[in-house]
Formats: sequence, C-alpha cells, structure tokens
Amino acid sequence: MGLSRRALGSDEEIIVEVRSHRGSLVAPSCLLLAACAGAIWLVVYATSWPKLGREIAAGVVIGLPLWWLVARWMRWRSRSVSLTNERVVVSNGSLRKKSEQVRLMRIIEVHLIQGVTDRLLRRGDVILEVDDGPPLAVEHLRHPEAFQRVVLRELGRDEGEGDEEEEDDDEAGAHDLASPSLSRIQVITEDDPTPPQGTPAVSGSRAATLFARLDELDRLEASGALSPHEAALRRAELSGTP
Repeated sequence: MGLSRRALGSDEEIIVEVRSHRGSLVAPSCLLLAACAGAIWLVVYATSWPKLGREIAAGVVIGLPLWWLVARWMRWRSRSVSLTNERVVVSNGSLRKKSEQVRLMRIIEVHLIQGVTDRLLRRGDVILEVDDGPPLAVEHLRHPEAFQRVVLRELGRDEGEGDEEEEDDDEAGAHDLASPSLSRIQVITEDDPTPPQGTPAVSGSRAATLFARLDELDRLEASGALSPHEAALRRAELSGTP
C-alpha cells in the first residue's frame, strides 16, 4: 500500500514510490519448491505408508513453507517508500499500518550502504540523516543509487527554490527603491525572436530539459520500470557519449 492521495498536502505531489527488494522472498520460494518435490516423493514412492498418512504428511510438508512464503510476501507487499516534494514516507503493514516520515527540509545527509552481495543483487540501504533526532533508514531498496539521486535532486531543488525566493525579494526591494513604476519591466526569454539590444536571451532551457530527462530516468530506475542497464544506455544517449 503506497501513500494515499488523501494523505497529501494541498501543494504536495508524489515524486516516486518504490518497494523493497524481492530478495526476502528467495529463501521461502526455494524451500517451497523443495517441499513440493518432497511431497511428490511421499505420495508416489512412500507406498509403505497408508494413503491418508501420505496425503497428510505431504500437506504438512507443503503447508509450512507456503505459509512462510505468504507471510513474507504480505510483508513485502505492504511496505512502500514514497518520496514527495515535501517528505519521505516509509509505510509498513496492511491491517496494522505503521509509517515513518521525515521532511525534506530536515534532511542534511543521504548515505548509501551496500555490501558485495547487495551490489550483485542491486539492493541496498539509504540512510537519511536529519538535523535533529535519529536518522531514517530505508532498508533493502531496489536500485538504491537511483533513489538516492532522486532524493538529492529534490533536496537541491528545494534549496534552489529557497535561494530564488530570497533573490527575488532582494531584487524586488531594490527595484522598488530605484524605479517608481513596475509597468516598464520586460520579461525576456529565448523564445523571443528579437530581444532588445544589449539584452542576452536566456539559454538555459536545454540544460533544464536535460536535467528533467535525467530526473525522470532516475525515477523510472528507482521504481523498477527501467533496469540499470537500460537507464545507463539512455543517460549515455542524452549526454551524447558512446
């Protein structure tokens, strides 16, 4: 269960939602396959046992690992990590739901922890350090590098918006002192065919478009829609490197 739309703020939007790595399902799945093989052997070859006894034994042999697999699957299915433009929310549980969250403005460091096995399985832990209080550990993520990049990009965007607001306030105050009227202000963009003489056209849209496409690739990789290999190929195409 991801973050409900009703739980979002008025100006809040979901950037990406990811789940834990499926590695926790490997062991019970393998045990269930082995149990099925053992149950077949009991039913077919254990002829010295009564038929009812063989069927009961086969059911027990299959039932225990099946219960373990279902429990693990429900735990995996009910855990989600949601990144919005304001916070990171880690939700656990379906009947008894528990969630941890941290505001982006409180995050000061984003760490990635991966062992050798984690790198092979493309999973890892992302640790979010906050300015006060214990860090929030987002464990066993799929494609943790992509999730880390998306979080860092959102943090940079928030800082950039805050700096722009401060600059706008300073510029507005200076303009109020220097100019009696705001009606003469002209907004120049690169779409203007002939900007006024001495006024350079804005040339940042290409970089902004590239930034947005790279951001989208990171989101798709973090959510599992793209494999790391496919994402790397598309990044190379965008940057123009072979």
